[in-house]
Amino acid sequence: MVKIKKVVLLFSLLTLFSLTAGITTSDDKLIQAPEGYVIIEEDDWAYFMEDPAFYLKKGRENFQNNDLKSAALDLMKGAIFLKAEASRATGEAGRLLRESAAELQALAKSIEQGSVRSVSRIDKTISRAYYALSVHYYEIAKEARLRNEFKKVGRRISASSYYLERALLRSGQKAETATRNVMSQALGVAYKIFEGTGWTVAEVGRSMSELGKEIEKAGARIQKKE
Repeated sequence: MVKIKKVVLLFSLLTLFSLTAGITTSDDKLIQAPEGYVIIEEDDWAYFMEDPAFYLKKGRENFQNNDLKSAALDLMKGAIFLKAEASRATGEAGRLLRESAAELQALAKSIEQGSVRSVSRIDKTISRAYYALSVHYYEIAKEARLRNEFKKVGRRISASSYYLERALLRSGQKAETATRNVMSQALGVAYKIFEGTGWTVAEVGRSMSELGKEIEKAGARIQKKE
């Protein structure tokens, strides 16, 4: 449990550091959103990086407290965040995010109707949502690395590690020592990137490669639907 708390705390610190370090805006040009849509700049969207976890956690807690209306609403909010992330995702990550968003929405409706009896169904659904977010942040971290945008790489691999840890925890699986080490190393590399010293491109590549293997290894178990 101590290791889990350390991962969560470091991710939170990295998120705060990355946001406060980039508060200045590039320019004030106006971009008109199409009817029915909202446009948010990516640097602004990063402020909401932890929000899906917040709402999914609150939804689970409210269900356990028998506040079904609030539980359903929180899970629906989590689903909306996943749908928003899916809008900038491609391939497997996009598919996972869309499927998880739909699954969360269906779960929210079932909870509101009183047809969900066990928290285990919620845990499995939330675990898959966290896993989808982990895959997504890993994939966009790879894209940022190709563009040599290492600040974004650091922010995204820290998010991917965080959500992988959450996915394993909520699935009821104990993260292996090797997996915990890989997640901690990824967060350590991210922190060095934000500090602006002590990291190399090769180190980033190694850390991302190892993190990718752990994500893939966890996927077969977490994505299994009974």
